[in-house]
Amino acid sequence: MNPRKRYVLGFLFEQDLSSVVLIQKQKPAWQAFCRNGVGGEIKPDESELEAMVREFNEEAGVIIDRDKWTLFCEMGGRGWVVYCFACRDSAAVLRVRTMTEEQIFVTNSKTFDGEPYIANLEWLVPLAKNHLSSPIEATVSYLS
Repeated sequence: MNPRKRYVLGFLFEQDLSSVVLIQKQKPAWQAFCRNGVGGEIKPDESELEAMVREFNEEAGVIIDRDKWTLFCEMGGRGWVVYCFACRDSAAVLRVRTMTEEQIFVTNSKTFDGEPYIANLEWLVPLAKNHLSSPIEATVSYLS
């Protein structure tokens, strides 16, 4: 049996939750030219939280302390799982920059400025904002 591929996906917000950091994906092909949260594959020797810190630094050029990220959702399917994290830190938002061929954007967290985006952002971003506004004990889990 093949182990599941594990990924992280992070959403960094302004303190007032009005803006969110997104990345314009180039790969995988099904995400090309669409905006998504920042993230990637978890290495075998790291935790989900360690992967979130590493991926955000690699792609957006900012190290955000582990204790600032909060897990708000897990989603998965046959062969994969994604751990979704959120953070509010206006100072970090001001420091983000494009570090790879995939461009970083700070955009309105309600409308995404009409740009193409991954369809699940329509519910992931509001879920992340809601969690940051009033954290709940349990995280939402969607695993099939």
